[in-house]
Amino acid sequence: MAQLLSTSKDGTYLCRNKDAYFKKDVVSGPAYDLQSDSLLYNTETKFATLLTDTYIRDSSGRTIRTKEGF
Repeated sequence: MAQLLSTSKDGTYLCRNKDAYFKKDVVSGPAYDLQSDSLLYNTETKFATLLTDTYIRDSSGRTIRTKEGF
């Protein structure tokens, strides 16, 4: 599983459910380029939940556009 490294202009960590909520210009990598306005990442399960329009480009250059998913 690729490690999630994210940056954003704003973020909140919710201790009770171990969720990091990134918002405003979220960018992730290094194995791929992910651009979104909001992303929820659970630090225990290591799952990222996509909450809004998201663009993902993998190392081969393929692009995925989605509005929700994990």
